Parts: sequence; C-alpha cells; structure tokens
Amino acid sequence: MKNLILVRHAKANIFAPDGKSDFYRELSDKGMEEAERISDNLIGKLPPAEIFLLSPATRTLQTFEIFKKKISYTFSVQEEKIFYASEAKDILEFIKGIPNDVETVWLFGHEPKLTEIIMSLSLSFDKAMSTCSIAFLKFDTISWLDIGIKNLVDLQHYAPTDFE
Repeated sequence: MKNLILVRHAKANIFAPDGKSDFYRELSDKGMEEAERISDNLIGKLPPAEIFLLSPATRTLQTFEIFKKKISYTFSVQEEKIFYASEAKDILEFIKGIPNDVETVWLFGHEPKLTEIIMSLSLSFDKAMSTCSIAFLKFDTISWLDIGIKNLVDLQHYAPTDFE
C-alpha cells in the first residue's frame, strides 16, 4: 500500500509583510487556529509520514510547524520549490519518483494544484481543497509510479470545519 496525504496550507494573510511577494505571505490568526484544530484531530489517526514534502512558501512552512509540534515519531523533511512553482502534473511526477520503500508521504502545498492532483488520481473527488484541509489517498500498489485511479482504494477528505 501507498498512502499519500495532501495538506493545503492554512489561511494566510492577504498580503506579505513589507511589500514582499506572495511567497512570503504568513498565516493569519484564523489560519493558525485552523492548523491547530485539524492537527489536534488527525495526527495519530492518519498514517504517520516517513517523508514530509513541503512547499518552501512561508505559509506552508508555518502550517507544517504547527503539525510538527504534535508528532512524536521520526521522519524526514524535504522542501522543494516544485511544490510552490510548478504545475500539478509536474508535482505528481515528483511523487511518482518517491522510492518504493517509502509507504506514506505527506505533502504540504497549495491550491489549485492539490485539487488537480487529487482529481487526476480519483474519479469521485468533486470539491476544492479549502484552507488547511487534508486529503488522504490510499493506493493498493507497491510502486509510487503506479498510483492512480485504477488502484485507489480509499479517499478521505477532512476540513477544519469538520472538527468545530
């Protein structure tokens, strides 16, 4: 089995500080609350990551840091610009290149790319990933290269509002 868990960053401020670019936008107070709520409810219930893949954008790293405080197991972290600046198909190709000895990957990223990835792997997903929502996709395969519609066995979606 391969487990892919996609996490959209939490709600961010509209503007970055000091007139910086979108890349540097920080989480809003509401975003920090969203990340706390959903991580409190899902860390320990979803498969633990062997690798966390992160967009290096400020708001994504801040979302991950909130999750990280609640994790008590060993994992590796990989920040990649591709998760911020590339198309969904390129991100999916990156995922398909993950070593097959890795069973579970969590990817913290952005919209609309995350929704596009999910829709390319599932026929049943029909919503957008709201801020700090999580999609858990489970595939019956031993190879990341083979993840796709034909071997998707479970798709779960969670939003912070599910835990109010």
